[in-house]
Amino acid sequence: MQVDVAIIGAGIAGASLAAYLPESVRTIILEAEAQPGYHTTGRSAAFYSETYGGPEVQPLTTASKDWFFSTLAPGESNALMVTRQGALHVGWEVPESALSSFAAPLRTLCPNIDIIDADACLEKCAALNREGLVGGVWDPDSCDIDVAAVHRTFLGLAKTNGHSRVCDFQVSALERRNGLWHITSSRGDTVSAALLVNAAGAWADEIGHLAGAPPLGLSPLRRTIGLFDVKGMAISPDLPLTLDLDERFYFKEQSGHLLVSPADEIPSPPCDAQPAMEEIALAAHRVEGRTHYQLTKCPARWAGLRTFAPDRAPVYGVDPIVEGFFWCAGQGGFGIQTAPAAGQLAAALVLQTELPPSFETLGITSSRYAPRRFAAAA
Repeated sequence: MQVDVAIIGAGIAGASLAAYLPESVRTIILEAEAQPGYHTTGRSAAFYSETYGGPEVQPLTTASKDWFFSTLAPGESNALMVTRQGALHVGWEVPESALSSFAAPLRTLCPNIDIIDADACLEKCAALNREGLVGGVWDPDSCDIDVAAVHRTFLGLAKTNGHSRVCDFQVSALERRNGLWHITSSRGDTVSAALLVNAAGAWADEIGHLAGAPPLGLSPLRRTIGLFDVKGMAISPDLPLTLDLDERFYFKEQSGHLLVSPADEIPSPPCDAQPAMEEIALAAHRVEGRTHYQLTKCPARWAGLRTFAPDRAPVYGVDPIVEGFFWCAGQGGFGIQTAPAAGQLAAALVLQTELPPSFETLGITSSRYAPRRFAAAA
């Protein structure tokens, strides 16, 4: 098979890019697993928050906001994909200036956020421990996301555009000759493409190595999540996403349970990440230390890999050394909430077209996320 663009990886990065490539650009998505989104996309904590991710991620999150609350096509609304819950970043035993320092760089793009005192925090989440509670930063626009629906929508849009998808395609060799990439699977199947997109998540540097591209220094970091029962207390579905200001934990309601993470970042090789019991215990310990929750059984637990570039900003663009090789990697833990804007950005770079006018206002430029920034730094 010969195509214009071959995308390695059918997770949210590859799917959202394919959704924005027109039918005239023959595209195939090659997925190593039996189903798309098996490793990271399917293990997301499933929330959208403009105040989560830092200054390099926020513009892409903000640019994605309208997509999550807009209509994709006549009669096809994606409002069911999100539920507005709000997010509360809580500070214990920190100077009050820490709240303003956290909020200040976010206000330009998030005018609705507010610094609130300890009493207002308790009104948002009555289970918080009052001792040492200084206050918080309230983000009223944060939402829960139906990740499966979002991912499915992007894959559906790609299919509508005539793009194909092949699963169980584990790339074993990459060779460029006569202006084409020849992509060979472990079973001996071959696809040829003029442009190769590396959307392989935790495996992106390994794919880059096969292509002869210098590594970007991507770091897969394991994050653990557990669903807990809470002794003697019903978890309200209106509970906001609650995050420790120092990013030592977060929790939210999910299916009547308390979803908890210690916000761990454990270096890991690319793999099928599994939850570590010590991290589950740490999550429970941290939440119980700052709330009145008594966490009992943990009927479900999982882990995923969040892959970061050295500067923790995502990477979109052609490799500065290897011809026809395009990076779409390093989304960290923010690939879902940034997917609509990231897909548009990557597609514009692939097609060599102008970015949407609104992107410039938000500070989204091709150079800001380009892989060549690492070569320039070196």
